[in-house]
Amino acid sequence: PDSDISEMRRPNKTIGLAIVVIVIITAIFIYLSYLCHKDFENAAIARTQEELLTIAKSTAADMEGFISILQREAKILANEPTVQKEIKERVRQTKSHICPIKIFYIAHQNKVDALTMFDANGIILHRHPFWRDHKDRLNSDFSDKPGVAYVKREHKPYVSEVFQNNLGEPAISITEPVFDKEQFIGMVRWMITIDKIAKRFVQPVKVGKKGFVWLLDERGILLVYPDADRINTHLLKSGKERFPDHDWSELKNII
Repeated sequence: PDSDISEMRRPNKTIGLAIVVIVIITAIFIYLSYLCHKDFENAAIARTQEELLTIAKSTAADMEGFISILQREAKILANEPTVQKEIKERVRQTKSHICPIKIFYIAHQNKVDALTMFDANGIILHRHPFWRDHKDRLNSDFSDKPGVAYVKREHKPYVSEVFQNNLGEPAISITEPVFDKEQFIGMVRWMITIDKIAKRFVQPVKVGKKGFVWLLDERGILLVYPDADRINTHLLKSGKERFPDHDWSELKNII
């Protein structure tokens, strides 16, 4: 009978409606769980990025402070009357000769690689540590070296870009002009290898179990990196070769 059939359909409709309600509730629950998970994920990423940025800023600030201290020391040295007198009188360095250049180098030898004094033309008068072939190198013309050329021309302090020193090692220099009253008479120059900077400020920094700090120059060349094969390569160029589908725009903007 028709009445029996309609009675049978009612439970089916109820079950179907219940299933629809359950599916909707489940979908809403899944969606809300996704939003919560996404919010948690975004919060975790933001916090991680903030922590990484803090580490990077702290490392950079330590390095900048180190450079500032050496700049200040170079200025003190440039104002030392004995240094000014020896530059004016063109006093030549000997192994037994004691001057502020040697004293300052000994005080900072764990931080720097060399300290040099030049005349106004960029000719070496004193250099510590003392070269083995000192007689051949004394009077060497360094007027084309990073920093020296700028200070010779502008008579202003200068922190150089990264360059290759005479041993082929990447390094930077800090050069300070020396004046006798208002007359430019010479320069004093710190030289620090990137390896010494890395050992002091970069390599000791650990980020989690596998994290590390990179050091790049102003062009984007990797100077310090755990994988030795990638050192002296361009970060963006090598990165694009390894991961061509990755979006490198943010890193490019940073560099």
